[in-house]
Amino acid sequence: MKSAKWAGVVAAVALLGGIGYWMFAQMSGRPSASRVAESSAVISWEEAGGFIGQTRTVEGTIELVFRVGQNLTVLKFNPGGGDPDVSAVISSDVYDLFPAGFDKLYQCKKVRVTGEIKTYRDQPQIVVRSPSQIQILADAAAQYVPGSENLIPYKDAGRYVGQIKTVEGVVRGVNNDNFSTHFEFEPDSRSAFYVVIFNTAYDEFPGGFEKYRDKKVQVAGKIRTHRSQPKIIVLHASEIRIAP
Repeated sequence: MKSAKWAGVVAAVALLGGIGYWMFAQMSGRPSASRVAESSAVISWEEAGGFIGQTRTVEGTIELVFRVGQNLTVLKFNPGGGDPDVSAVISSDVYDLFPAGFDKLYQCKKVRVTGEIKTYRDQPQIVVRSPSQIQILADAAAQYVPGSENLIPYKDAGRYVGQIKTVEGVVRGVNNDNFSTHFEFEPDSRSAFYVVIFNTAYDEFPGGFEKYRDKKVQVAGKIRTHRSQPKIIVLHASEIRIAP
């Protein structure tokens, strides 16, 4: 079945990618105070690719945070995986330096991340070895709440990419692993709208995800695309509900 097949692919990619990420982070070492405090121009995350090998302060909103196994946390500025796919990574050997629940602390926050911009798989990346490298500027937005305003059927989601909508439809497939969970509205389609919940939000769903299967749901958020397929990333349980 397509769902099971892709679940395995996603899990394998996550594991292999995590190993590579982790090795890359380990080789970067812990930063000195002078490195973190080094004067560096503030640039937007879209510009990061033009400063490879240089220490800069990258500014933008952390759109997505997820864990890869037990060894790594990834903070992404561009959750769609487009170009540039800029990220900051924190390896598990420095988790004790960060506050508890730091993955959610940075989610949807406008931040500045300071460090040397390197590349991982040809995309810009900063290895974060200290909380002092990340400055929170502001909350990006309040949590989204499903409602009748801006309500659209899931089949129309592709027409509203980049916009905040409440999307309604029946969940026909639930595909989960240790990395993420997908709610599929047309399980055999590679172009239909779907919902993604990453593992950093799993603790907000103590009852699991099966209760949504074959139920009409409403999910609120910004519609994004991945490989031309529309999706909403759910960050909080309050952003999805079984339709009244």
